[in-house]
Amino acid sequence: MPRWIFTLILFFSCSSFANDLAYSSELAREPDASFADPATSKCVFSEMVVEAYTLYVVLINLAVVSLLFVCWYIYRQNKKLGQAIDDLKTAKSLLVKNRTQLDVLLSSSPAVIYSLDPESHQVHFISMNCKKLYGLHAEEIKKDPKWWVNAIHDEDVTKVLATMRQWRVKGCPETLITSYRIRSGTNWLWVEDRLRAIYDENGQISELVGSYLDITERYKSQQLLELSASVFDNAREGIAITTPEGSIIEINEAFTRITGFSRDEILGKNPRILSSGRQSREFYEEMWRQILLHGFWEGEVWNKRKDGVIFAQNLTIAAVTDSNQKVIHYISLFSDITRQKRNEEQLAHIAYFDALTGLPNRTNLTQSLDHHIAKASVGEHEFVLAFMDLDGFKEVNDTFGHDTGDLLLVEVSRRMQSVLG
Repeated sequence: MPRWIFTLILFFSCSSFANDLAYSSELAREPDASFADPATSKCVFSEMVVEAYTLYVVLINLAVVSLLFVCWYIYRQNKKLGQAIDDLKTAKSLLVKNRTQLDVLLSSSPAVIYSLDPESHQVHFISMNCKKLYGLHAEEIKKDPKWWVNAIHDEDVTKVLATMRQWRVKGCPETLITSYRIRSGTNWLWVEDRLRAIYDENGQISELVGSYLDITERYKSQQLLELSASVFDNAREGIAITTPEGSIIEINEAFTRITGFSRDEILGKNPRILSSGRQSREFYEEMWRQILLHGFWEGEVWNKRKDGVIFAQNLTIAAVTDSNQKVIHYISLFSDITRQKRNEEQLAHIAYFDALTGLPNRTNLTQSLDHHIAKASVGEHEFVLAFMDLDGFKEVNDTFGHDTGDLLLVEVSRRMQSVLG
Protein backbone atom coordinates (compact mmCIF):
# COMPACT_ATOMS: atom_id res chain seq x y z
CA MET A 1 0.00 0.00 0.00
CA PRO A 2 1.37 3.49 -0.84
CA ARG A 3 2.53 5.43 2.20
CA TRP A 4 0.34 8.48 1.48
CA ILE A 5 -2.86 6.37 1.72
CA PHE A 6 -1.75 4.96 5.08
CA THR A 7 -0.95 8.48 6.35
CA LEU A 8 -4.30 9.83 5.19
CA ILE A 9 -6.29 7.05 6.91
CA LEU A 10 -4.30 7.57 10.12
CA PHE A 11 -4.91 11.35 9.96
CA PHE A 12 -8.67 10.95 9.58
CA SER A 13 -8.77 8.37 12.40
CA CYS A 14 -6.99 10.73 14.79
CA SER A 15 -9.19 13.69 13.75
CA SER A 16 -12.34 11.64 14.32
CA PHE A 17 -11.10 10.56 17.73
CA ALA A 18 -10.33 14.17 18.74
CA ASN A 19 -13.68 15.43 17.50
CA ASP A 20 -15.53 12.74 19.45
CA LEU A 21 -13.70 13.61 22.66
CA ALA A 22 -14.49 17.31 22.24
CA TYR A 23 -18.13 16.56 21.60
CA SER A 24 -18.29 14.33 24.68
CA SER A 25 -16.89 17.15 26.84
CA GLU A 26 -19.51 19.58 25.58
CA LEU A 27 -22.28 17.17 26.45
CA ALA A 28 -20.80 16.66 29.90
CA ARG A 29 -21.04 20.37 30.68
CA GLU A 30 -24.79 20.53 29.84
CA PRO A 31 -27.14 19.36 32.71
CA ASP A 32 -30.15 17.06 32.17
CA ALA A 33 -33.43 18.61 33.41
CA SER A 34 -34.87 15.25 34.22
CA PHE A 35 -32.76 14.89 37.33
CA ALA A 36 -34.04 16.51 40.61
CA ASP A 37 -30.58 17.34 41.91
CA PRO A 38 -28.73 19.35 39.30
CA ALA A 39 -25.33 18.34 40.68
CA THR A 40 -26.17 14.66 40.82
CA SER A 41 -27.82 14.65 37.45
CA LYS A 42 -24.87 16.42 35.88
CA CYS A 43 -22.41 13.92 37.26
CA VAL A 44 -24.44 10.86 36.22
CA PHE A 45 -25.08 12.22 32.79
CA SER A 46 -21.42 13.05 32.26
CA GLU A 47 -20.34 9.54 33.19
CA MET A 48 -22.89 7.98 30.83
CA VAL A 49 -21.87 10.18 27.95
CA VAL A 50 -18.18 9.57 28.49
CA GLU A 51 -18.67 5.78 28.63
CA ALA A 52 -20.91 5.75 25.55
CA TYR A 53 -18.65 7.89 23.43
CA THR A 54 -15.50 6.23 24.70
CA LEU A 55 -16.89 2.88 23.55
CA TYR A 56 -17.95 4.48 20.28
CA VAL A 57 -14.51 5.95 19.70
CA VAL A 58 -12.82 2.66 20.53
CA LEU A 59 -15.06 0.77 18.15
CA ILE A 60 -14.57 3.33 15.41
CA ASN A 61 -10.81 3.21 15.81
CA LEU A 62 -10.82 -0.58 15.92
CA ALA A 63 -12.81 -0.55 12.71
CA VAL A 64 -10.36 1.91 11.16
CA VAL A 65 -7.38 -0.12 12.30
CA SER A 66 -9.03 -3.31 11.00
CA LEU A 67 -9.75 -1.62 7.70
CA LEU A 68 -6.18 -0.41 7.61
CA PHE A 69 -4.89 -3.92 8.26
CA VAL A 70 -7.21 -5.41 5.65
CA CYS A 71 -6.06 -2.84 3.10
CA TRP A 72 -2.45 -3.53 3.95
CA TYR A 73 -3.01 -7.31 3.76
CA ILE A 74 -4.83 -7.04 0.41
CA TYR A 75 -2.06 -4.83 -0.91
CA ARG A 76 0.58 -7.35 0.16
CA GLN A 77 -1.37 -10.25 -1.37
CA ASN A 78 -1.95 -8.32 -4.58
CA LYS A 79 1.72 -7.53 -4.72
CA LYS A 80 2.64 -11.22 -4.21
CA LEU A 81 0.00 -12.27 -6.74
CA GLY A 82 1.33 -9.77 -9.25
CA GLN A 83 4.86 -11.04 -8.70
CA ALA A 84 3.64 -14.63 -9.04
CA ILE A 85 1.86 -13.72 -12.29
CA ASP A 86 5.01 -12.04 -13.59
CA ASP A 87 7.07 -15.08 -12.60
CA LEU A 88 4.54 -17.35 -14.28
CA LYS A 89 4.64 -15.28 -17.45
CA THR A 90 8.44 -15.34 -17.39
CA ALA A 91 8.50 -19.09 -16.79
CA LYS A 92 5.94 -19.65 -19.55
CA SER A 93 7.93 -17.49 -21.95
CA LEU A 94 11.11 -19.33 -21.01
CA LEU A 95 9.33 -22.67 -21.41
CA VAL A 96 8.08 -21.69 -24.87
CA LYS A 97 11.56 -20.49 -25.79
CA ASN A 98 13.20 -23.67 -24.50
CA ARG A 99 10.63 -25.84 -26.26
CA THR A 100 11.21 -23.95 -29.50
CA GLN A 101 14.95 -24.38 -29.11
CA LEU A 102 14.46 -28.06 -28.33
CA ASP A 103 12.24 -28.52 -31.39
CA VAL A 104 14.81 -26.76 -33.58
CA LEU A 105 17.59 -28.87 -32.07
CA LEU A 106 15.71 -32.13 -32.54
CA SER A 107 14.62 -31.13 -36.04
CA SER A 108 18.24 -30.56 -37.05
CA SER A 109 19.14 -34.08 -35.91
CA PRO A 110 19.02 -36.92 -38.46
CA ALA A 111 17.27 -39.07 -35.85
CA VAL A 112 13.57 -38.79 -35.00
CA ILE A 113 13.01 -38.82 -31.22
CA TYR A 114 9.77 -40.34 -29.92
CA SER A 115 8.08 -41.84 -26.88
CA LEU A 116 5.50 -44.63 -26.71
CA ASP A 117 2.96 -45.84 -24.22
CA PRO A 118 4.47 -49.07 -22.85
CA GLU A 119 1.20 -50.97 -23.20
CA SER A 120 -0.77 -49.55 -26.15
CA HIS A 121 2.31 -48.38 -28.09
CA GLN A 122 0.57 -45.09 -28.85
CA VAL A 123 2.95 -42.27 -29.67
CA HIS A 124 2.99 -39.66 -26.88
CA PHE A 125 5.74 -37.49 -28.34
CA ILE A 126 7.60 -37.32 -31.63
CA SER A 127 10.03 -34.66 -32.82
CA MET A 128 9.05 -32.29 -35.58
CA ASN A 129 11.53 -33.71 -38.09
CA CYS A 130 9.21 -36.72 -38.45
CA LYS A 131 7.68 -34.80 -41.37
CA LYS A 132 10.87 -35.31 -43.38
CA LEU A 133 10.96 -39.02 -42.63
CA TYR A 134 7.32 -40.07 -42.75
CA GLY A 135 5.57 -37.24 -44.58
CA LEU A 136 3.28 -36.66 -41.57
CA HIS A 137 3.18 -33.90 -38.97
CA ALA A 138 3.77 -34.77 -35.33
CA GLU A 139 0.17 -34.01 -34.35
CA GLU A 140 -1.16 -36.33 -37.07
CA ILE A 141 0.98 -39.17 -35.74
CA LYS A 142 0.04 -38.57 -32.09
CA LYS A 143 -3.69 -38.59 -32.93
CA ASP A 144 -3.51 -42.10 -34.40
CA PRO A 145 -3.31 -44.56 -31.46
CA LYS A 146 -2.10 -47.40 -33.73
CA TRP A 147 0.20 -45.44 -36.00
CA TRP A 148 3.47 -47.11 -34.91
CA VAL A 149 2.20 -50.67 -35.28
CA ASN A 150 0.39 -49.94 -38.55
CA ALA A 151 3.40 -48.12 -40.02
CA ILE A 152 5.69 -51.16 -39.76
CA HIS A 153 5.94 -53.36 -42.85
CA ASP A 154 3.73 -56.46 -42.73
CA GLU A 155 6.75 -58.74 -43.16
CA ASP A 156 8.53 -57.13 -40.21
CA VAL A 157 5.81 -56.26 -37.66
CA THR A 158 5.49 -59.75 -36.17
CA LYS A 159 9.22 -60.07 -35.60
CA VAL A 160 9.49 -56.54 -34.17
CA LEU A 161 6.65 -57.03 -31.67
CA ALA A 162 7.99 -60.47 -30.65
CA THR A 163 11.44 -59.00 -30.06
CA MET A 164 9.94 -56.20 -27.97
CA ARG A 165 7.94 -58.69 -25.87
CA GLN A 166 11.07 -60.72 -25.15
CA TRP A 167 12.85 -57.52 -24.19
CA ARG A 168 10.02 -56.59 -21.82
CA VAL A 169 10.03 -60.06 -20.25
CA LYS A 170 13.75 -59.71 -19.54
CA GLY A 171 13.05 -56.42 -17.74
CA CYS A 172 14.28 -54.07 -20.48
CA PRO A 173 17.90 -54.45 -19.33
CA GLU A 174 19.51 -52.33 -22.03
CA THR A 175 18.83 -50.43 -25.22
CA LEU A 176 16.82 -52.49 -27.69
CA ILE A 177 18.21 -52.05 -31.22
CA THR A 178 16.12 -53.30 -34.12
CA SER A 179 16.01 -52.63 -37.85
CA TYR A 180 12.85 -52.83 -39.92
CA ARG A 181 10.89 -51.19 -42.72
CA ILE A 182 8.49 -48.39 -41.94
CA ARG A 183 6.04 -46.54 -44.15
CA SER A 184 7.00 -43.17 -45.62
CA GLY A 185 4.16 -41.97 -47.79
CA THR A 186 3.89 -44.57 -50.55
CA ASN A 187 7.42 -45.87 -50.00
CA TRP A 188 9.20 -47.92 -47.37
CA LEU A 189 12.26 -46.88 -45.44
CA TRP A 190 14.69 -49.00 -43.46
CA VAL A 191 15.12 -47.52 -39.97
CA GLU A 192 17.31 -48.36 -37.02
CA ASP A 193 15.18 -48.15 -33.86
CA ARG A 194 16.91 -47.64 -30.50
CA LEU A 195 14.47 -48.05 -27.60
CA ARG A 196 14.91 -47.56 -23.84
CA ALA A 197 12.52 -47.88 -20.90
CA ILE A 198 11.82 -44.99 -18.48
CA TYR A 199 10.85 -45.97 -14.91
CA ASP A 200 8.73 -44.09 -12.35
CA GLU A 201 9.40 -43.75 -8.61
CA ASN A 202 7.78 -47.15 -8.02
CA GLY A 203 10.10 -48.92 -10.42
CA GLN A 204 7.38 -49.39 -13.03
CA ILE A 205 7.89 -48.64 -16.73
CA SER A 206 6.13 -45.35 -17.41
CA GLU A 207 7.36 -44.59 -20.91
CA LEU A 208 9.31 -46.08 -23.80
CA VAL A 209 11.68 -43.55 -25.35
CA GLY A 210 13.49 -44.17 -28.60
CA SER A 211 14.94 -42.77 -31.81
CA TYR A 212 14.51 -43.60 -35.48
CA LEU A 213 17.43 -43.27 -37.87
CA ASP A 214 16.97 -43.65 -41.62
CA ILE A 215 19.43 -46.37 -42.68
CA THR A 216 17.96 -47.06 -46.13
CA GLU A 217 21.14 -46.14 -47.99
CA ARG A 218 23.28 -47.92 -45.42
CA TYR A 219 21.09 -51.01 -45.73
CA LYS A 220 21.41 -50.95 -49.53
CA SER A 221 25.17 -50.57 -49.24
CA GLN A 222 25.29 -53.44 -46.76
CA GLN A 223 23.23 -55.63 -49.09
CA LEU A 224 25.57 -54.73 -51.94
CA LEU A 225 28.60 -55.58 -49.81
CA GLU A 226 27.07 -58.90 -48.83
CA LEU A 227 26.33 -59.61 -52.48
CA SER A 228 29.89 -58.68 -53.45
CA ALA A 229 31.26 -60.88 -50.67
CA SER A 230 29.08 -63.76 -51.85
CA VAL A 231 30.27 -63.31 -55.44
CA PHE A 232 33.87 -63.08 -54.20
CA ASP A 233 33.61 -66.28 -52.16
CA ASN A 234 31.63 -68.31 -54.71
CA ALA A 235 33.29 -67.20 -57.95
CA ARG A 236 34.83 -69.98 -60.02
CA GLU A 237 37.67 -67.66 -60.99
CA GLY A 238 40.57 -67.07 -58.65
CA ILE A 239 40.64 -63.57 -57.18
CA ALA A 240 43.50 -61.83 -55.41
CA ILE A 241 43.61 -58.32 -53.97
CA THR A 242 46.95 -56.61 -53.48
CA THR A 243 48.26 -53.35 -52.07
CA PRO A 244 49.76 -50.78 -54.49
CA GLU A 245 53.15 -52.21 -53.50
CA GLY A 246 52.08 -55.71 -54.57
CA SER A 247 51.46 -57.54 -51.27
CA ILE A 248 48.49 -59.89 -51.37
CA ILE A 249 45.92 -58.93 -48.71
CA GLU A 250 42.96 -61.16 -49.67
CA ILE A 251 42.12 -64.15 -51.85
CA ASN A 252 39.06 -66.29 -52.43
CA GLU A 253 38.58 -70.04 -52.26
CA ALA A 254 38.99 -70.47 -56.01
CA PHE A 255 42.50 -68.99 -55.73
CA THR A 256 43.45 -71.77 -53.31
CA ARG A 257 41.77 -74.42 -55.46
CA ILE A 258 43.64 -73.33 -58.61
CA THR A 259 47.10 -72.50 -57.19
CA GLY A 260 47.26 -74.82 -54.19
CA PHE A 261 48.28 -71.98 -51.84
CA SER A 262 46.13 -71.52 -48.73
CA ARG A 263 45.12 -68.10 -47.45
CA ASP A 264 47.63 -68.16 -44.59
CA GLU A 265 50.43 -69.19 -46.95
CA ILE A 266 49.82 -66.50 -49.55
CA LEU A 267 48.82 -63.40 -47.55
CA GLY A 268 51.61 -60.86 -47.50
CA LYS A 269 53.39 -62.49 -50.45
CA ASN A 270 53.94 -60.96 -53.89
CA PRO A 271 52.10 -62.55 -56.86
CA ARG A 272 55.48 -63.23 -58.48
CA ILE A 273 55.59 -66.30 -56.24
CA LEU A 274 53.43 -67.90 -58.96
CA SER A 275 55.80 -67.02 -61.80
CA SER A 276 56.75 -69.94 -64.02
CA GLY A 277 59.64 -68.19 -65.79
CA ARG A 278 58.08 -68.70 -69.22
CA GLN A 279 57.37 -64.99 -69.71
CA SER A 280 60.22 -62.63 -70.35
CA ARG A 281 61.04 -59.48 -68.41
CA GLU A 282 59.88 -57.44 -71.39
CA PHE A 283 56.49 -59.15 -71.21
CA TYR A 284 55.92 -58.00 -67.62
CA GLU A 285 57.22 -54.50 -68.34
CA GLU A 286 54.71 -54.11 -71.16
CA MET A 287 51.94 -55.55 -68.93
CA TRP A 288 52.55 -52.96 -66.19
CA ARG A 289 52.89 -50.19 -68.74
CA GLN A 290 49.36 -51.00 -69.91
CA ILE A 291 48.06 -51.16 -66.32
CA LEU A 292 49.56 -47.78 -65.42
CA LEU A 293 48.35 -46.24 -68.68
CA HIS A 294 44.84 -47.69 -68.95
CA GLY A 295 44.13 -49.03 -65.45
CA PHE A 296 43.84 -52.68 -66.51
CA TRP A 297 45.46 -55.49 -68.47
CA GLU A 298 44.08 -58.73 -69.86
CA GLY A 299 45.94 -61.62 -71.40
CA GLU A 300 47.26 -65.14 -71.06
CA VAL A 301 50.20 -66.14 -68.87
CA TRP A 302 51.81 -69.36 -67.74
CA ASN A 303 52.18 -69.61 -63.97
CA LYS A 304 53.28 -72.28 -61.51
CA ARG A 305 51.21 -73.98 -58.84
CA LYS A 306 52.44 -74.71 -55.33
CA ASP A 307 53.37 -78.28 -56.42
CA GLY A 308 55.46 -76.93 -59.30
CA VAL A 309 53.03 -77.81 -62.11
CA ILE A 310 52.90 -75.18 -64.87
CA PHE A 311 49.42 -74.07 -65.88
CA ALA A 312 47.91 -71.51 -68.21
CA GLN A 313 45.88 -68.56 -66.94
CA ASN A 314 43.50 -66.14 -68.54
CA LEU A 315 44.44 -63.16 -66.32
CA THR A 316 42.85 -59.75 -65.81
CA ILE A 317 44.46 -57.12 -63.59
CA ALA A 318 42.58 -53.91 -62.71
CA ALA A 319 43.61 -50.90 -60.63
CA VAL A 320 41.22 -49.65 -57.93
CA THR A 321 41.42 -45.90 -57.24
CA ASP A 322 40.00 -43.57 -54.60
CA SER A 323 38.12 -40.30 -55.15
CA ASN A 324 41.43 -38.58 -55.93
CA GLN A 325 42.29 -41.18 -58.60
CA LYS A 326 45.05 -42.58 -56.44
CA VAL A 327 45.60 -46.33 -56.73
CA ILE A 328 44.70 -48.03 -53.46
CA HIS A 329 44.47 -51.68 -54.60
CA TYR A 330 45.02 -54.01 -57.51
CA ILE A 331 42.57 -56.82 -58.22
CA SER A 332 43.57 -59.81 -60.30
CA LEU A 333 41.04 -62.30 -61.61
CA PHE A 334 42.16 -65.45 -63.37
CA SER A 335 40.89 -68.79 -64.58
CA ASP A 336 42.75 -72.00 -65.33
CA ILE A 337 42.74 -72.48 -69.13
CA THR A 338 45.33 -75.25 -69.24
CA ARG A 339 42.84 -77.77 -70.65
CA GLN A 340 41.68 -75.24 -73.19
CA LYS A 341 45.27 -74.55 -74.26
CA ARG A 342 45.92 -78.27 -74.57
CA ASN A 343 42.81 -78.67 -76.71
CA GLU A 344 43.88 -75.73 -78.86
CA GLU A 345 47.30 -77.26 -79.31
CA GLN A 346 45.73 -80.60 -80.27
CA LEU A 347 43.40 -78.92 -82.73
CA ALA A 348 46.28 -76.93 -84.19
CA HIS A 349 48.35 -80.12 -84.52
CA ILE A 350 45.48 -81.92 -86.20
CA ALA A 351 44.97 -78.99 -88.56
CA TYR A 352 48.62 -78.64 -89.61
CA PHE A 353 50.21 -82.06 -89.06
CA ASP A 354 49.52 -85.55 -90.32
CA ALA A 355 47.89 -87.67 -87.67
CA LEU A 356 49.81 -90.81 -88.67
CA THR A 357 53.35 -89.60 -89.20
CA GLY A 358 53.36 -86.32 -87.31
CA LEU A 359 54.80 -84.54 -90.33
CA PRO A 360 53.42 -81.20 -91.59
CA ASN A 361 50.39 -81.77 -93.80
CA ARG A 362 49.44 -80.06 -97.06
CA THR A 363 47.91 -77.03 -95.30
CA ASN A 364 51.07 -76.54 -93.26
CA LEU A 365 53.20 -76.97 -96.37
CA THR A 366 51.19 -74.38 -98.27
CA GLN A 367 51.51 -71.80 -95.48
CA SER A 368 55.21 -72.50 -95.06
CA LEU A 369 55.80 -72.14 -98.79
CA ASP A 370 53.90 -68.86 -98.92
CA HIS A 371 55.93 -67.54 -96.02
CA HIS A 372 59.33 -68.56 -97.45
CA ILE A 373 58.46 -67.42 -100.99
CA ALA A 374 57.44 -64.01 -99.63
CA LYS A 375 60.73 -63.65 -97.78
CA ALA A 376 62.75 -64.91 -100.78
CA SER A 377 61.01 -62.45 -103.08
CA VAL A 378 62.36 -59.50 -101.10
CA GLY A 379 65.81 -61.02 -100.97
CA GLU A 380 65.87 -61.84 -97.28
CA HIS A 381 66.94 -65.47 -97.76
CA GLU A 382 66.88 -68.43 -100.10
CA PHE A 383 65.27 -71.78 -99.56
CA VAL A 384 65.29 -75.23 -101.17
CA LEU A 385 62.19 -77.28 -101.91
CA ALA A 386 62.61 -81.04 -102.37
CA PHE A 387 59.91 -83.40 -103.61
CA MET A 388 60.14 -87.12 -102.72
CA ASP A 389 58.09 -90.02 -103.95
CA LEU A 390 57.85 -93.54 -102.51
CA ASP A 391 58.03 -95.98 -105.39
CA GLY A 392 56.14 -99.25 -105.02
CA PHE A 393 54.09 -98.03 -102.04
CA LYS A 394 50.85 -99.13 -103.71
CA GLU A 395 52.15 -102.68 -104.06
CA VAL A 396 53.01 -102.75 -100.35
CA ASN A 397 49.47 -101.74 -99.48
CA ASP A 398 47.98 -104.22 -101.89
CA THR A 399 50.26 -107.09 -100.84
CA PHE A 400 50.62 -106.63 -97.09
CA GLY A 401 47.58 -104.51 -96.25
CA HIS A 402 47.07 -100.89 -95.17
CA ASP A 403 48.33 -101.47 -91.63
CA THR A 404 51.69 -102.49 -92.98
CA GLY A 405 51.61 -99.53 -95.34
CA ASP A 406 51.01 -97.22 -92.39
CA LEU A 407 53.94 -98.72 -90.53
CA LEU A 408 56.09 -98.11 -93.59
CA LEU A 409 55.07 -94.46 -93.77
CA VAL A 410 55.79 -93.97 -90.04
CA GLU A 411 59.26 -95.51 -90.35
CA VAL A 412 60.11 -93.50 -93.48
CA SER A 413 59.02 -90.25 -91.78
CA ARG A 414 61.07 -91.10 -88.68
CA ARG A 415 64.20 -91.66 -90.78
CA MET A 416 63.64 -88.48 -92.74
CA GLN A 417 63.33 -86.45 -89.56
CA SER A 418 66.48 -88.00 -88.11
CA VAL A 419 68.44 -87.23 -91.30
CA LEU A 420 67.02 -83.80 -92.19
CA GLY A 421 66.45 -82.64 -88.63
